[in-house]
Amino acid sequence: MFLCRVTFLWLLFNGIFLAAVGTGDTPFTIATVGANQFKKAKDRGIFFYWFFFTIYVSSMVSSMVIVYIEDNVSWGLDFGVCLAANLIGLATFILGKRFYHHVRPQGSPFKDIVRVIVAAIRKRKVVISSENENYYHEHDETLTVESRKPKDSFRFLNAAALITQMA
Repeated sequence: MFLCRVTFLWLLFNGIFLAAVGTGDTPFTIATVGANQFKKAKDRGIFFYWFFFTIYVSSMVSSMVIVYIEDNVSWGLDFGVCLAANLIGLATFILGKRFYHHVRPQGSPFKDIVRVIVAAIRKRKVVISSENENYYHEHDETLTVESRKPKDSFRFLNAAALITQMA
């Protein structure tokens, strides 16, 4: 009996954990994919505003509707409504897929991470500068980032971006 109860609790908490992890980053991941559909920074900004407005309003309304159906009608209809909403969303995604701007991956992100770590280790004894001009700032045509002085968080990685004369 004890083993059965522990197994049930483990499954319950594991399910809650997986649901939290699965839904916790979804809006932010989808937002970046959606923003890649636009070329202009202004259009991306407008997309972010409307995306998050829609996410939060729809989650509030859907929570109220689902709770109302559960309490006043039936659980079976509630599961049917959830299933129908998911199927409509999936169908919309599949039908609109041909209109998406597909961004091809450009190299491995792990390679860049390893390069930064190796550069930070090699330059670990270099004196860190507070001048912005002493650091590498890579920009491309699609992303404009305001160049700033290095931050105090992850200070050991600042040496990786420092311009030095390596012998």
